[in-house]
Amino acid sequence: MSGRLHAQHLLAGSQVLEAGHLELTSPGVGWVRDLPRPGSLVTSGQTIGYLEVLGQLIRLEAPHGVHGIVGGERRRTYPAKLAVGHGDRLLELEPVSESQASEAAALESQSLGLVFRAPTSGRFYTGRGQTSRLRRGRRDGGSGPRTYWR
Repeated sequence: MSGRLHAQHLLAGSQVLEAGHLELTSPGVGWVRDLPRPGSLVTSGQTIGYLEVLGQLIRLEAPHGVHGIVGGERRRTYPAKLAVGHGDRLLELEPVSESQASEAAALESQSLGLVFRAPTSGRFYTGRGQTSRLRRGRRDGGSGPRTYWR
């Protein structure tokens, strides 16, 4: 995942299939990861995974007006990454009514609770104070092998 404040994102393509099913397609070439599992709800604007292109992760979002349940077989294991080309199928969505989608989205948001996303992505830098330098020598001031300590 990216720690950028304004991370790159792309909208997945969509095509209507028979019986109201939707197909979400890849907007580019690369490795796709973190796709939702079968049975998950997908709504418009939701992150549906990440596209890795030349080592950079680009967030994939569902296009506007798309909602449905991810179809497909349920398995015990899923590949970590899948190679995709432009226009390749990512997900097939089964139709769901607008009211069912809003109810399911409300239930999912309640189960998540509060979420805080830090823009620093885990990096923490200290100043040039005494705590950030390594000191050489022994703590007791005696002679002997030198060790490094904070």
